[in-house]
Amino acid sequence: SRARQRFEELCRGSGDERRKVAVAAEEREGLAWLTPPLHLAGAGFSDRYRQADAYDRGCAFEECIARLLRVSFGAASNPEEAARHARGFAWVEALDPRDLALYRYRAGIGVARWRDAREIEQLLRATGEEPGPAVYDFILQRDPIEGYSARYGIRWSDTSTADDRAMGIAGSALAVLDLQSGELIGRRTGYTLSSPAAEAGARAMCPPSASAAAPGSADRDFLLALLR
Repeated sequence: SRARQRFEELCRGSGDERRKVAVAAEEREGLAWLTPPLHLAGAGFSDRYRQADAYDRGCAFEECIARLLRVSFGAASNPEEAARHARGFAWVEALDPRDLALYRYRAGIGVARWRDAREIEQLLRATGEEPGPAVYDFILQRDPIEGYSARYGIRWSDTSTADDRAMGIAGSALAVLDLQSGELIGRRTGYTLSSPAAEAGARAMCPPSASAAAPGSADRDFLLALLR
């Protein structure tokens, strides 16, 4: 009961905030994913990057980046997969917590793996057609960079207190910043309740998320709406 009351109290401050800040059309194709303090880096940090932020998240480092990107090369190799990744940004700049180096990430359709002779034979028997040796799928490519060049940046932060965590409440905020002016463009705040206080161990969320939506799509769509 106390957890539910606290959760409902926090939820009154949840949702999307949008400031009246002009967005430069020619500079909104990419994002800088601003890193948490470097003292958090190290073993396991890539898994903690957003898993601690319970609202619409729960992914490791490059999986989080992939959710924000659209296919920008190789679409003809697998049109169906390209269509599933048609929304998003052209590139994301981020610090890899594994080597503490900065990279610019892009997404596209490329060779994800190679089929062995046994798989090719099985597919030939099943379809009557010999498949090619390469399997084309959604992939990430990255290039090292010296520093952030994006005009706009995003930062996730954990808003939970120790008491909230003890009650099974987790909260996080996604801030969108104009890195040239320092202005806050918008913020998305959400909370989850996943404790015995939630019926049958169910996971309550605010604001509510469509059950059919892919994980991370609410964040992505909020960013696209804010910067487009």
